[in-house]
Amino acid sequence: MGNWVFYWLKFMSKGEIGIADAFAFGLALILEIPSGAVGDLLGKKRTLIFSFALQLIGALMMAFIDDKILIIIGNTFFWIGTSFMSGTLEAFGFDSMVEKGKEKFYEVVAGKYGFLEISTVVIAVGIGGLLYRFNDRLPWIAWALFIFVALIVSLVIKEPSVDTEKFSWKTYNKQLRIGFRNLWSKRIRNYFIVFVVLGGIYRLWAEGFVRPLMGDGFNFDGETLSYTLSFIALIASFNIFFFKAIRTKLGDIWGISFIIILMSLGFGIAAFFHTPLIGFFALLIIYVSGKIRNPWASVILNPMIESKYRATTLSSLALVTGIPYVFVAIFAGQLAEEGMMEYFYLGIAIILLLTLIYYLFTAKFKEESIET
Repeated sequence: MGNWVFYWLKFMSKGEIGIADAFAFGLALILEIPSGAVGDLLGKKRTLIFSFALQLIGALMMAFIDDKILIIIGNTFFWIGTSFMSGTLEAFGFDSMVEKGKEKFYEVVAGKYGFLEISTVVIAVGIGGLLYRFNDRLPWIAWALFIFVALIVSLVIKEPSVDTEKFSWKTYNKQLRIGFRNLWSKRIRNYFIVFVVLGGIYRLWAEGFVRPLMGDGFNFDGETLSYTLSFIALIASFNIFFFKAIRTKLGDIWGISFIIILMSLGFGIAAFFHTPLIGFFALLIIYVSGKIRNPWASVILNPMIESKYRATTLSSLALVTGIPYVFVAIFAGQLAEEGMMEYFYLGIAIILLLTLIYYLFTAKFKEESIET
């Protein structure tokens, strides 16, 4: 997570990285909706097995091959695999709780799951920085190893039996239509645009090459950025662990508003400052705001969606939030080549502030009650 761009720069320029990553990410986005429908119709377990298998192939190619074209192909395999996991994994967890009659505890579980996930990142990214110090291929090999572990786990987990349907093209097309329709339903509509902007910008920053480029702008390298992100993830894990208390204290309107302000501030700092110490705080608040956004969106949206359409609807949301990176990655790569990323960060900060104004205006400063 902290050093992949520095590794790729051995084989291609920043501009080429932007084009290559945009291509792979865009192809994965095309499959984002079908993957959700496949998860709902063919089974979430089978979809996860296929997902981790593709991710493993991609990771191994990027770990051991020196050819630029084959590295790009490996990256494409990885992103396609990720698209089949999107929506399916979250729906698998929620449906498993519904099956056990424990869905009312989902808010607590979402927070604790986020805590465990980020705690894992703390360890993994720190180790990645240490491995990178000795050999820049070692983090990729370790990454492939743990994707293999995920593949083995996906083979033995139990498929939840909630609202399972037989596959047919008729039901498949129905799933796609309902997935998009759910996103614009009356209950979800008020949150849709805000979660799309927050999710899109965070994915643009976290899943592509913008984050390591930002780290490079703050004068970090592949090793020190890994250690920095590991420590940042440690701090963020406590915020996620107490997610339920934070949401109860702030409420949805002011809590989400605070997330938008934090993320905007982080990009604003990146536009004007370039020292590692200030960079640490910019990376921290973007990471924390982006990570706590995920369970917040999850606990609001999941109860609003029928189980049999849940993976499809969540994949629809994932598709929309991923679109900005496809169009922006090439542009950002060219700006990076010319040393003008500050203008990019400033533009993101302004977009977030405009989103805040829209959100507060539509919410009319009045808390909405979400029945779960």
